[in-house]
Amino acid sequence: WIWWHAVLILRRMVIAFILMVIEQPMTQGGLAVVTLAMFIVIHSHAKPFINEAIDSLEMTTLLATLLYTLAGMMFFPSLSKESQGFICPGAGERFCELDNWSKYNLSILVLCGFIFVILVCIGVTIRNVQEVSREKKALTRIHDFLKESAISVNPNDSGSVGGVK
Repeated sequence: WIWWHAVLILRRMVIAFILMVIEQPMTQGGLAVVTLAMFIVIHSHAKPFINEAIDSLEMTTLLATLLYTLAGMMFFPSLSKESQGFICPGAGERFCELDNWSKYNLSILVLCGFIFVILVCIGVTIRNVQEVSREKKALTRIHDFLKESAISVNPNDSGSVGGVK
């Protein structure tokens, strides 16, 4: 894919735009997760590199960046403006109720996201294994067909392949 570097630059520009324009850290994280997930899907569909190892490395890097972003969201000290400056639980217990509820729901969302990503990866892996298996089977059938064709070219020559004894 000759234009793939444009996709890489676009991904970096979108992430930079999110970080520069959005002020709320949790909104930044959520939009970054959605953006990274979108580019993971695009990369897994395109497989732009000639070498499969480089494709795998890029996919691993994207997944690691996604996990890093999710972890940053989960461990962010305060999720709302009201609780900023307080350590939850602790001094600002009345401010932390919304934070604790949000972190609990975010944890469930992240867990569901991990399960989804794992299932998608398993599905893609199974599909790739099936494609390789089909390719090998097709090559074997083509090879067998060519052997049979070579034998049946000269049916009068018993024991000869293609007229050669």
